[in-house]
Amino acid sequence: MSQLILDKSKKYLLACSFGPDSMALFHMLLSEGYNFEVAHVNYHLREESDSETHGLKIYCEENDVPLHILDYKEKIQGNVEASCRQIRYKFFASLQEEVNYDEVLVAHNEDDLIETYFMQIQRQITPIWWGINAFTVVFDVPVRRPLLIYSKAELMNYCYENKVPFAIDISNYDTSLKRNALRAEVVSKLTLSDRVQILDEIVNKNEQLLNMFNYLTSKVDIHNCEQVLSLSKTEQIYAINLAYQEHYYGHYLSKANVGEIIKVLKSPKGNIMREIKRGVYLIKSYGTYTFIESESSDLDYTYYHYEVKDLCTLDNQYFYFKCDTYDNPKRHYFDQDFPLTIRTLTPDDYVLVGKYTVKARRLFIDWKMPMKLRKRWPCIENCNGEIIYVPRYQKDFKPDPDCDFYVKVD
Repeated sequence: MSQLILDKSKKYLLACSFGPDSMALFHMLLSEGYNFEVAHVNYHLREESDSETHGLKIYCEENDVPLHILDYKEKIQGNVEASCRQIRYKFFASLQEEVNYDEVLVAHNEDDLIETYFMQIQRQITPIWWGINAFTVVFDVPVRRPLLIYSKAELMNYCYENKVPFAIDISNYDTSLKRNALRAEVVSKLTLSDRVQILDEIVNKNEQLLNMFNYLTSKVDIHNCEQVLSLSKTEQIYAINLAYQEHYYGHYLSKANVGEIIKVLKSPKGNIMREIKRGVYLIKSYGTYTFIESESSDLDYTYYHYEVKDLCTLDNQYFYFKCDTYDNPKRHYFDQDFPLTIRTLTPDDYVLVGKYTVKARRLFIDWKMPMKLRKRWPCIENCNGEIIYVPRYQKDFKPDPDCDFYVKVD
């Protein structure tokens, strides 16, 4: 096998299950001198889970590699595979501040890529990428998959040849599951020429998608209702799925879901909250939209907005705001900005910082803001729907008696 094509100036977080693929990648990173730490999730779904976690602990200790474990003991509902994917990527995102890594490395291989492609065709979905993308961003975390050029068999042989320990998930042999049946009955029987032909087909389809995505991401605000509605039907499906994937990586909306969302976006009502899938809510707010989960504590507490037409004082459970002048350079509003709106700053809002615009969730991370505050942090929006001011979070902030705007953090 050739060497990994990675950047040795970067620090990586390796997602490791103790399976042969991720353990092969572990050994490659180790032998080639990369700077990395390991993240592992024990879902307690199989009897072997604890022994696999123990085996990984031993290997990390022997090689002096830091290991971060999420011991997940809550009952997993619904689609187990999709739920586990959400759990682990949220875990990786939570480690960003602690580990200070540049990218997460995931050990998907060529077989996984082909299986995913076939599954996408069988399910007749409209994916945002055919197969598996070598580089993606999940929950604002850069994710790289450097093993997509290697087959499952090659990685197994690598582990045997280099005496790398690993465990086999016996549930992978349960052919009552569609993916396992596809793996055993189709993918494992492909010839080399079959594989080359399928991989070429995937590349060609993704080139077409890439042209559309470049347009959507560079020319369109996919969270802006008016801009999304101006797109063709096909572009609307992809734009809305792109927005959805920012929150629910690996999940896709059906055409019926998208149709329901489009109806909401077309509605003349300024503010709408509607459940579009079980436990998933669409929030439309004055020309923009986003998604939230029902498990976000107290949905009506998560979203609020107050309109400021004239001079007044707002003192509620979220913030204190005193508007005693129409021109307040400190808070970036002037007479022409009225009426103002003070509302919840959503993670997908864009905020102007100096000369650059950044997503609010990036500010939340940089400020090391507690999750409970992220769900109710305010911003000031002008009459044109532009965010003109966001109060900065400071851990030890204490408002002075003359402060005209502060967030109630207790």
